[in-house]
Amino acid sequence: MTKEIRKATPGGRKPAEIAAAARGFVTRAVPKGTDAGHLHLAVDMALRSTPALAECDLPSLYAAIYQIAALGLLPGGPLGLAYLIPYGKTCQLIVGYRGMIQLAVGSGAAISIRAGVVAQGDDFEWSEGLKPTLAHRPRSSAPPADTITHAYAIADLPGGGQQWAVLTRDDIEARRKPGKGRSSPWDTHYHEMARKSAVRALCKYLPLSPDRALKLHRAEAAEAGIIDDATAQALADAGFVAEDVIEAEEVAT
Repeated sequence: MTKEIRKATPGGRKPAEIAAAARGFVTRAVPKGTDAGHLHLAVDMALRSTPALAECDLPSLYAAIYQIAALGLLPGGPLGLAYLIPYGKTCQLIVGYRGMIQLAVGSGAAISIRAGVVAQGDDFEWSEGLKPTLAHRPRSSAPPADTITHAYAIADLPGGGQQWAVLTRDDIEARRKPGKGRSSPWDTHYHEMARKSAVRALCKYLPLSPDRALKLHRAEAAEAGIIDDATAQALADAGFVAEDVIEAEEVAT
């Protein structure tokens, strides 16, 4: 069952109290074998570097922190694995394309995954069939978003060979979600979101372990504002209330 957080105001809590409670959610959610200390530090840094997070409704903030810890991804920092983004009074978890790659590669289904975008004027060859081909020579490392024509992701497989997925501009736009009256990561990070869409498409062709497939599903559900029973229970134990909702069908693909 999935649940949706009932909104609540910060209620006068001090930033130090918010940070202390956040550490409790991290400790509870962090997977076995993952260094909780690194996650504690990364979440503390995110709260300190983005003061607007402390102004978010506490259930949405703590749910996003619990979810990011459960995925074992560090928020913020130079790796760009995942982000805690304040949208008005709501905190939103956004998993970066590198975070999606880390979740997929950790399953053993691929040795490595790389993703890229193709812009107008690039040398790009792509064909499927009996002799599939994918070759890309970019002319710029940061082309304007409106010039992007394709996005792709390539996996190096354990037994040799590669598996890839290519999205056209129409494919990318079909996966783009509007901000529902607010700004969207697509507005400011189109390149990364296009790459992430390609990685998601690629993962459908990889033999992911059940655990990793579940984590990828949870990452997509979290971005859609949906939380699972474990997150809802953690919120309930902390004194917050979550109400049941119908299983979301709009989880990003």
